[in-house]
Amino acid sequence: MEITKSFLYLMVYSETQGPHATGMAMIRDDGTFSLFKRPGRAHRIIVKPEFIKALGKLDSRATLLMGHTRYRTRGSEKRNRNNHPLRAGSVLGTHNGTILNAEELFTEFDLPRYTEVDSELLVRLADHHSEGGPIAVNGLLKRISRCRGQISAIMSTLQDPERVLVFKGNRPLTLWYHKEKRIIAYASQEKWLEVALEEQEGWVPIDIDPMSLLIFHRNRLGRPKRHILNFDAHETSTKGANNAQST
Repeated sequence: MEITKSFLYLMVYSETQGPHATGMAMIRDDGTFSLFKRPGRAHRIIVKPEFIKALGKLDSRATLLMGHTRYRTRGSEKRNRNNHPLRAGSVLGTHNGTILNAEELFTEFDLPRYTEVDSELLVRLADHHSEGGPIAVNGLLKRISRCRGQISAIMSTLQDPERVLVFKGNRPLTLWYHKEKRIIAYASQEKWLEVALEEQEGWVPIDIDPMSLLIFHRNRLGRPKRHILNFDAHETSTKGANNAQST
């Protein structure tokens, strides 16, 4: 109940930067998952019976709980497939930013496409580099290095549900760790974590530099593997599209 309450707070706080659509996904240690997303502000979506039912499945077997509020850039939020979290094959993920050369990379890498959003490129690449098992990180990073734009993202594959990939590129992302509860909480803005978790002691910020990939495993949350994240970090005046909330 404590995690659920904090998660809902984060969803509502973040709707100011993502007013067009709201979504959540949960992955369990057996590779099963729940996914719910709809157009609309978070405070209206989180009270829908379908959302409550999906979030109500949260228990100790959950390995990832991700939330997302979307600011529309490419692809109408009225087509629900464009909203986050996105699924490509076995991979679920959210993305904060815009990949400016996504169209040409979809063609160059010969990837299937289901949505109108550039963010799908990331989850498609992750699925392409999983091939029935864990995500092959080196191959994925090599492909991501061809991207141009803004990237911070959270991804996991149903084939390796105890591992979560956290990409902090050139978009905001803050992570806090609670050792006793064995939880990593994250948000696009640190102030949202400060408010959502203010009544809980024991949270410690995780040091994560820009242009980094951290890989968290369920059994060693306090010791993530770190990789350098390279891509053409091209800034634009476009307002951030996506806000990841809580895991």
